[in-house]
Amino acid sequence: MSGATRYRSLWEHHFKSCQGIVFVIDSSDRMRLVVVKDELELLLQHQDIANRRVPILFFANKMDCADALSSVKIAAGLGLGEDQGQAVAHQLEQRADRGGPAGRRAVDGAPDSGVRGQLEGEEYVKDCEREGGV
Repeated sequence: MSGATRYRSLWEHHFKSCQGIVFVIDSSDRMRLVVVKDELELLLQHQDIANRRVPILFFANKMDCADALSSVKIAAGLGLGEDQGQAVAHQLEQRADRGGPAGRRAVDGAPDSGVRGQLEGEEYVKDCEREGGV
């Protein structure tokens, strides 16, 4: 679902039945990282998420932009790794959008690594589902 402000209220209608969350972060938008962190905290505190072990996969897109934050800075900005009192696995994957020079600065420098990173992310969510959550 979209992360645009007007659509965020729709998120919680899907929390009870969701089997995993893919959270996409614009790595080139430094100013919105605070808003993203606030929305993530609200999501993690929602009773339909906090009371379950829902796998969450983080994708940082637009990593090919010159002013993109590194995955380490994004993780720090979101407070990932801090003890939130919940058993939630956090994985931050770098993903470059396709087109232009995309992919050349992605995961391992291979032109298709953004797509490969996405496929690896989908496998991560499936593995978590098979194991009964995280």
